[in-house]
Amino acid sequence: MKKSILAACMAALVLTACKNKVEDYSERISFVQTQDGTVYGLQDNEGDKKHPADLFDAPDSVIQMLGLEEGIESSIRTYIVCKDNYYVLIDAGLGEMGHGQLLQNMQELGLEPDTIKQILITHMHGDHIGGLLSEGEPVFKQADLCISVDEYEFWNKEENQLQQAVLKAYAGRIVTFNEEDLLPLGIKAIAVPGHTPGHMAFQYGNVMIIGDAVHGWDLQKEHPEYCARFDMDKDSAIQSRKQLLDYCKTNKLFVGGMHMPKAFIQL
Repeated sequence: MKKSILAACMAALVLTACKNKVEDYSERISFVQTQDGTVYGLQDNEGDKKHPADLFDAPDSVIQMLGLEEGIESSIRTYIVCKDNYYVLIDAGLGEMGHGQLLQNMQELGLEPDTIKQILITHMHGDHIGGLLSEGEPVFKQADLCISVDEYEFWNKEENQLQQAVLKAYAGRIVTFNEEDLLPLGIKAIAVPGHTPGHMAFQYGNVMIIGDAVHGWDLQKEHPEYCARFDMDKDSAIQSRKQLLDYCKTNKLFVGGMHMPKAFIQL
């Protein structure tokens, strides 16, 4: 009995030690084990990626002061949340249009597309939904596609070809939600409009997936008042970015984002 109790205590200590820190699963995959489950960050782009400094509306003096003249380190990422062998994907990356690595990354984790139960979409730009399709057909045939009401209504128009193709492919399995709705695994949806009208961040335990609230971390972490040209409503994007980063700092969260230089950065 004493040996069993000691073994259980040692196992608990090991598990506690693994929590609340970023671990590397492979060269392209990192993870954080939280009190609630595990969040994996998957690099979707091939090689290194930098945003040119002129993508942002920051003055040259700020770019030079921060030493970012040669570009701002970036990435394209997707995330998977796992608890008790239940898997939720957050965004799907580039897919065929940009040699996205989502399926290869999933294979490294021992996962197949049909393992995914839900897909949460931060917003419907191509580098976030391209991986949902292969030759026009749905990649994830067993998963519901979860999109915020505002985002769905904004993109559900005939002129948006990729978005329409995705919505058609996943017809019958599309779930729309608002900020206050309960999402799978208890994931909390947080509205951060500005980049797009229905742009969402997702919090799971002490991990916040911020989508495209930040495009250039080394610039915007200290100067959230500057926007990338992709932000549709710059005033709203600035307000959302400031509030979200302040929230993450106050609560000492791990921040993950689709264009972060690392899968997770703790504030």
